[in-house]
Formats: sequence, structure tokens, C-alpha cells
Amino acid sequence: MKISGQKPFQFIYREDLRTLPKNALDYEVNLHGGFAVDHDSDGRIFYGMPNLGLMSISSDLKSQDIIDLPDKIS
Repeated sequence: MKISGQKPFQFIYREDLRTLPKNALDYEVNLHGGFAVDHDSDGRIFYGMPNLGLMSISSDLKSQDIIDLPDKIS
């Protein structure tokens, strides 16, 4: 089992929840930072991936999507 971080902020790698889109794999390095949960909607989780953009994770953690942003704000 691969664990990073320190309690209470530990992350455990789970292959069954690795749902990153193929075109995002090259950007999956040195990821740090925060997450934002949309409590007012479906519980979707958002985070930024450097040099790629904004990512969205389904509330059941079974799918991820790259959110296309207008050039003006990306």
C-alpha cells in the first residue's frame, strides 16, 4: 500500500480509483494543494492540475474529467 502525507492528511493510493483521463497522465507529477467539494450540487470534487487545467472528480470517485476553460481564464 502506498501512503503519503502525515495524519490527519494522509493519502492512500488505490489502483481501483485511478480514473485519470489518458491525456492528463503526462501532467500527473508533483501534485499538491487543495480540493474543493461542491456541497450544493452532486458532491463533485475539483482540483487544479498544473499546466493542464481544472479537474473534476465524481462524488463516488469513479470518474475524472478535464474541464475545458476559455483561453481567457486558463
